[in-house]
Amino acid sequence: MKLIHTADWHLGNTFHGHDRADEHAHFLSWLLEVVRQQRPDALIISGDIFDTANPPARAEKQFFDFLIQATSAVEGLQVVATAGNHDSASRLEAPRALLTRQRVEVRGHVHRTWQQQEEGGRWVIDYEDLMIPLTGRTGDRVVVLAVPFLRSDVVQNSCYSQGVTDLLRQLTNRARELYPDTPIVMMAHMYAKGCLLYTSDAADDLIGV
Repeated sequence: MKLIHTADWHLGNTFHGHDRADEHAHFLSWLLEVVRQQRPDALIISGDIFDTANPPARAEKQFFDFLIQATSAVEGLQVVATAGNHDSASRLEAPRALLTRQRVEVRGHVHRTWQQQEEGGRWVIDYEDLMIPLTGRTGDRVVVLAVPFLRSDVVQNSCYSQGVTDLLRQLTNRARELYPDTPIVMMAHMYAKGCLLYTSDAADDLIGV
């Protein structure tokens, strides 16, 4: 099973007022050529596809045009894309049913339901929705755990980092129960411990809903 991983395209981004659409077009053209040459079984895109929660129409067209070109260029190519903190989870998932028909799986939200109990209640996460089984052209299989950016209301823990750790562990354990003999690949978009954040750039503070 051959996978190509990419992330943080930030389509629609401007740099000091300069529209970077042409730069993104060059990048997508290069990536499309890599996909053609490498002929992967799947392309996985781990968040921040767009630079803002409400990207310009040109940026959305670039994304959808690329998906059509990539899945047409390589027979059987599967694509998995998740939302990052810059993306709008709802906007990314809006065409989910249509994209699935083109072998493109998108996960913007961590879906959950409220379970009422005698004393209050709790949110129950649909872990299975984040599990995407993929089958390669040679019959090999993997399960991709497609984790979008985890917002604090989903993590539900006073300590955000511990809450993220707990959620990922529960997701992994559940996947191993359901797919005991299948390799697991996790894709996620999250903050890295120990990284440097430049306060002059407010872009990293944006969270799309």
